[in-house]
Amino acid sequence: MLEVMFIAAIADRNFSPEERRSFLEHAQSLSGGQLDSTNLVPLVASWEKRDLQNIDERLLELSRDLPDETARRIAYGLACEVTDADGQATESEVAVLTKIAAAFALDEDEEEHIARSVRMSSLPPPNDREAF
Repeated sequence: MLEVMFIAAIADRNFSPEERRSFLEHAQSLSGGQLDSTNLVPLVASWEKRDLQNIDERLLELSRDLPDETARRIAYGLACEVTDADGQATESEVAVLTKIAAAFALDEDEEEHIARSVRMSSLPPPNDREAF
């Protein structure tokens, strides 16, 4: 799941501070607090050195590594959340998210539903005035 989030976040060749923060928060949460920036820096550095020319092939490998459809849906949702962390979803990030969805065998409706759910959950709650 971590590598899927990373691939999505760097699709635009910019791992923004907001995306990095979101990535680290999710990594710590997914690991039950066992991973922190000290552990993740070398891992991320190794991924940054990797050539992403065969991204479709790598995404298929990652899809096979995830145990089931639920895990793939969660990984896709986390990738959406990390790319949205800086408030910008670039064309290249959207294109990679589409590749992730295809590799994970998510149909277009699932892809849209997950992305919409992620965006809805990250919106700040409206204040009482705006609700009326």
